[in-house]
Amino acid sequence: MDAIYCAEGYAGLQVGTLLEEDLEKHQGLVLVGFELSDALLRFFREGLWTGTLVQDGYGIGYEAVKQLAQYVQGKKKTPEKVSLPLTYVTKETVEEYAYDYFRWSDREGKEDGK
Repeated sequence: MDAIYCAEGYAGLQVGTLLEEDLEKHQGLVLVGFELSDALLRFFREGLWTGTLVQDGYGIGYEAVKQLAQYVQGKKKTPEKVSLPLTYVTKETVEEYAYDYFRWSDREGKEDGK
C-alpha cells in the first residue's frame, strides 16, 4: 500500500493515530485527508501527513445566509446545488494555513488547547 485517502475528519484522526504508533515503519506512505484539525496538524508536524482538503467555512456560512435572505425576501429561487472551492493544504503550506484556520478559536492549532 502506497497511499491512504481519508474522506472525512474522523477517519483521518483514526488512521493517523494508528500509524503514528510506528512512524518509521510508515515513512513514505502518502496520507491525504479532508479537513484540518488539531490532530491532523500534529500529524503534519510529525511528518506523517502529506496533504488535506479544507473547506471554506466562512464561504459556506456566507452563502447559506445569502440564500436564506433571498428566499425569505422572495427575490430568488434557491439553487439545488452550490459549489464552493476547496483548498489543498500540503506539509509545505500547513503552518501558514493553520494560522488562518485556527486564529478565530482559542486553540491556536495546538492539540487539546495546550
